[in-house]
Order: sequence, then C-alpha cells, then structure tokens
Amino acid sequence: MSSRIEFLGILCVIVGANCAVVAHSFVRLLKGVPLLDVIQVRFGLQCCVMTLVVAVLRWKGHNLRFFGVPGQQHLLLLRSTAFLAALGFGWTAMQKLPIGVATGIVYSNPVLSGLLASYILRREKLSTAFAVQAIVCFTGTALIIPTAAKEGGADSESNDYFVGTVAAVVSACLHAVCPCAVRMMEGVHPLEIQLFQDAFATLATIPLAAMAGGPTVDVEVWSHVHFSYVIYFTVAGLTASFLFIAGWRMAPVTKASLFTYTEIPTSFIVQVYLFQDIPAARQVLGASMIVIATCVRLRCESYGFNDNKASDELVPEDHKDTDDVENEPLLSEERRPTSQSMRRLQPS
Repeated sequence: MSSRIEFLGILCVIVGANCAVVAHSFVRLLKGVPLLDVIQVRFGLQCCVMTLVVAVLRWKGHNLRFFGVPGQQHLLLLRSTAFLAALGFGWTAMQKLPIGVATGIVYSNPVLSGLLASYILRREKLSTAFAVQAIVCFTGTALIIPTAAKEGGADSESNDYFVGTVAAVVSACLHAVCPCAVRMMEGVHPLEIQLFQDAFATLATIPLAAMAGGPTVDVEVWSHVHFSYVIYFTVAGLTASFLFIAGWRMAPVTKASLFTYTEIPTSFIVQVYLFQDIPAARQVLGASMIVIATCVRLRCESYGFNDNKASDELVPEDHKDTDDVENEPLLSEERRPTSQSMRRLQPS
C-alpha cells in the first residue's frame, strides 16, 4: 500500500505545481505594488485562514498544535525561512522576466532537491529513472534560460534580465531546501507546517518593511483591482503550498521532486495567452522535453503502482491483515515519522 500513498503524494505535487502557476501569474499582474506589501498581505490572510482552520479542528477534538511538535521547531524555522526567502527572490524574478523564463530557472531546483535528499535523508536513494528524468529536464531548463533580452519581450531591459536571472538562481537553491526539511520533521502535521510558515512570514516581513524605509503596508498603491488580484493570489498560493507539503510527507523527495517541473510548460501557456510573450523556438523545445520526460516518468510510476496492487491481490486472505499493517504508513502507530503526522487529524 505504500506505493499507493507515494503515488498520491506525487499527484499532490503535480496539482500543487500547477496551482503555483496561477499564483505566479497574479504576481506578474501586481507589478507596481511593492513586493513586501504583496508578501505581507498574502501571508497575513493565509495566517488568519490557517489559524481559524486549526482552531476549529482543535475544538472538534483533533490533536493539532499551533506551534508544531516540541523539538521540531528548528526544522519548522529552517523550512519557513528558506521558503520565504525563496518566494521573495522568485517573485522578484517573476516581475523582471517573462513568467515562463523565470519559472524555468527557478524550477531547476528539483534536481538540487533530489541530490540534497539523497545526501541528507539516507533512506532515499537516487534511481536510474531519477537520473534520466533529471538530465532531460535540466537540459530543457537550460534551453529555456534567456541569452538575450529580446527573448523576453520588446519592453524588457538588459539590467532587468541580469537581476531577474540572479534572483531566480538564488530562489532555486533555497527552494531545494524546503522539501528536505519537511521530510526530516517527525510527527508534524501538514496543517501545522503551513500555519507556522504563514505566521513566521507575516511577522518577518514587518521588520523587513521597516528596514526598507517604507510604511508597514503602503495603502496608497493599492486599488480595488490590486486587492482582488491578491485575494486570488492568496487562494492559489495557499492551495499550492499545502499540496506541496502534503506531497512531500507522502512521497520521497527523490521520487516526487522532479514532478514540480510540470509547472514550466503550464507557465509558458499562461505566458503566451495572458501576457502575449512569445517564447523562442528553443524554449518551446526545452519545455516539450520536460513534458515528455514527466509523462514517461509518471507512466512508469503508475505501472509500478498497478504491479504492486496486482501483487496484493495474490496474497492469501489470512496474510493480508498482517501485510496491510506493515505496508500502510498512514494507519500504523509505529511507522516512520512521516506517517505519524498524517494520523493527527484523527479525533483524540
């Protein structure tokens, strides 16, 4: 049954990646609004929503904590810091580069995530399938990276491309840390991770805004259109973030990380139809390589799940109960730390 849980985790990562495309698109539409304002408003709204959700679940008897499991706060802080910094650099890149190009650079991070997970999380080993998909996707990403300002649109400036490219590379490195930190957490539920992250981001942006020399939130730059955009942005971003966290808890980083590449071809579709930025031919080729590699890998994972399911059907009835206990990580009391957190929504 563990393969079924892993496959569900992979699907969460894929859906989360495409929800992130929607969020990134609204960042581009919010161009002209200070970045810190966007971060503060988004995470402030998310923090309110998540606090309400956790409070209601606690009131109904679910064993959830507002500040995570004791002894795991350092990992929550590491994940939240890396995530916030990665988003800040990534959103800067989104505002200075075409969304497809910026996404292509930022999402070179799955390869880094897999390599980092194999080194830190000893139980996660890199497979041949990972190596093949990583090579193809990394090559596709390299084809996407712009070599001249003209590849991003007529109104782009060379200086913007340099700053945007650097910001995207830094964001990729920080994003690679996040899934590994989630996998290292013991007994922490995804809702607790999300709440801690949103609360940290909300509080951290207040001194950052003060250091920048501006007001906490500059209401003068906001219009009703901007506010509606940030509402949609928050909904899409919160959905993507929670799906990513849930996916990392259910599937190994070395297996699921490369499926975040599905955001790249989707973002090119948005780039063309929403922003009228036509990608170069080699960028289309790079995105196509990523799509093909991802589809082949997903098909292989699906076959693996079906094979395991068929094997389960051949197990004698008197052995099924024992096997299910050993192979079902979400229901066992003594399974690995990842599974313990998923049981926390059971009423206490």
